[in-house]
Amino acid sequence: MPLLPLKERQQRNQEKTLRILRFLRTSIYSTSALLGEVMGVKARSAIFETLKQMEKKSLIRHETFHEFTGPFTLWGITPAGQQACLQDGEEPVHVFFNTSKVSLARLQHYLSVQEIRIRGEAAGWRDFVYCDRRQVQKPGDEKTDKSKEEIRPDLLALSPQKRNVAIESERLMKWTPRYKEHVIPSHVRRLNADEYEQVIWVCRTKVEEEKLRTILTNAVKELREENQLFLEKTSKDFRTFNVTSMESWPKF
Repeated sequence: MPLLPLKERQQRNQEKTLRILRFLRTSIYSTSALLGEVMGVKARSAIFETLKQMEKKSLIRHETFHEFTGPFTLWGITPAGQQACLQDGEEPVHVFFNTSKVSLARLQHYLSVQEIRIRGEAAGWRDFVYCDRRQVQKPGDEKTDKSKEEIRPDLLALSPQKRNVAIESERLMKWTPRYKEHVIPSHVRRLNADEYEQVIWVCRTKVEEEKLRTILTNAVKELREENQLFLEKTSKDFRTFNVTSMESWPKF
């Protein structure tokens, strides 16, 4: 492949840098593989070249952890990186990559949530919000009744159809009765409060997708039969509760 002119190479590098910083602005840290997807780059050498150049400019930094089955590396945004990706009208995000804040127990789940976001954005989804990173939001944004916060989604996003959607990364399925007793009622309260219009569970595999769909269908049916499904708003244009897998997402 012929080498691109210098000006064009510089422009592409700037675009890749901004993509990474905009993603890390709220994601805070990620892996090189996922950041490669953000850039649209597959070659490992090209991914690392970009990341190392950004690290030299103090926009990001990396840390290697020795956990699980072996060492792994995370790349995270710095204060300089947060400042560099700030766009007109935005308030600064005062959250940076801090290794002491990384939950290794929940890391794989968090990375799966990031993967959902990356694939969604590539398909036209936007305005992703990580619901477990409340420190990224402005104080007072959370209006939900604190006594009813036992369940909350992993992500909020705007679909290509302009619907506000709650997304759950269901890497590990919960105890079956919990969906009927807590998960669905909690989402119903939030749906009724206009926090979002639709819920999507994203499982790891097609097998788990079918299993969860059966569990949720039965739970909704039982709640209706018991007159305990207090969903005030539904639509003929879309299903309120949906299940898919990483093999299909963002289709559902």
